[in-house]
Amino acid sequence: YNAVYADYPEDCKNPQALGFIAVLYFILFVIVGAQVLLTLFIGVVTTSMDQASESKKALQKLEERIAFVKNRYDLNDYQIENFRKCFALLDLDNGGTIEEEELKIGLEIVGSKMPFDEITSRMQAADPSADGVDLVGFIIFMSSLPKFKQKRMFMKVLKLYRMHKRKKLE
Repeated sequence: YNAVYADYPEDCKNPQALGFIAVLYFILFVIVGAQVLLTLFIGVVTTSMDQASESKKALQKLEERIAFVKNRYDLNDYQIENFRKCFALLDLDNGGTIEEEELKIGLEIVGSKMPFDEITSRMQAADPSADGVDLVGFIIFMSSLPKFKQKRMFMKVLKLYRMHKRKKLE
């Protein structure tokens, strides 16, 4: 106590050690601290599990929408995989959506001669909320392009021709 109160001896009224109170204080401090840390740890783990669950549900919902669009536009797995790759390349900010500006840049790179007002109208048809086109909206957008429709029509005619030829051979 002399070292602590050397400059102020009048402040040291009762120079007795209270070891029991110090022990009690530190035991309570450790127990309460451990409980707080445990609660924080459990909270972080629970929050992470909730986020993972929500992410999984969103991914399942997206896959269901892709399957619906795949059947509606008569697309195959190869085309869907190519749409996924193109979408990943065009999604410059990795936000999960393609904004109009990103799509315009992508179409310019591939040499598309589509006017910007047509791009805007097709984007609005694929994404009425104007939040940006997700993968499903991108597939709808690309499937509605005239070149894609012509190629798809050609593939359907070729498929019908091959089926007709097989039936003749049988």
